[in-house]
Amino acid sequence: MEKLGYEYDLAVGFVPVDMDDGVNVGEGVSLDNADGVDIVIFKAEGTAGDDPVITLEQGIDGANYVALKVDHYYQKQDADLAGIAWARVAVGVAGVGAATITGDGDSAEEQAIYLIPIEGDSLADGYNCVRATVADPGHAELGCALYILRSLHAQRKPANLPSTTS
Repeated sequence: MEKLGYEYDLAVGFVPVDMDDGVNVGEGVSLDNADGVDIVIFKAEGTAGDDPVITLEQGIDGANYVALKVDHYYQKQDADLAGIAWARVAVGVAGVGAATITGDGDSAEEQAIYLIPIEGDSLADGYNCVRATVADPGHAELGCALYILRSLHAQRKPANLPSTTS
């Protein structure tokens, strides 16, 4: 059985772009129909010292965005991602987390995939949307953001899924 529409849905944060063209503000995605979302950011090899800076936010119906703190994320990073295992990376102060994820000092020179899991019940009361923004890295660097909504509340054929971006 296909799982799209029954276990997960996909939404765009931002399509593949040269992230050096300015701040890359992701679309907001609603968690009204899902228990959580995995924010996936892909980036190509870039220039030394221009590590990605990812900011996470929560909003109300696609507006009023404020900081959203997480305490960890996962990454694959290397000159060639084939065969590279996921690494769990803790961020911020224990028990508090951070709303900004910054590359590790070597990340600009390598390809990377970042996966940031967010549970719907971790949002502040009244907030139902999340988005990720990637700052301009300072030099040409291709990248994109994809949202994977998981544990859908209403399971439907893909063509009948509600819009998730806000």
